[in-house]
Amino acid sequence: MWTTHDLKTTFKLTKLFKELNAKYFHNRLGVCTFEALPDPATDVPAAACIRPYKRRTGGYTAKIKFNSRIPWTEKTIREVLIHELIHYYNHVKYRRAFFFPHGLRFQLMMWKINLLHKEHIRTYWHYGRLTFSDGRK
Repeated sequence: MWTTHDLKTTFKLTKLFKELNAKYFHNRLGVCTFEALPDPATDVPAAACIRPYKRRTGGYTAKIKFNSRIPWTEKTIREVLIHELIHYYNHVKYRRAFFFPHGLRFQLMMWKINLLHKEHIRTYWHYGRLTFSDGRK
């Protein structure tokens, strides 16, 4: 089980990012930073890839924010990270943001990874209404 501390320190996420970047994206993705949303609203998604931007020195940088209220496991963190990296990859490859972020290009990449590598990436992650540890909604 991943804790909020694991999301905040990002060491494990950075290590996983490097592994997935090499395996699925042929090291085409640039720098990726991670952030845990400390107290997100109940309708915040599992994670979000903030639009990558091109650095003056070359290459891209993206930030992925994770919802700290979700009970993360190794499996879910891996699947959600791959999902967000597909967004990052599509932005880098096609050099633009998409009006339909889960459109055809996203779906094709997701299906390719699922079929060839036996992953279970989904388009949407729904955890229902989340509650705070102190019972607030």
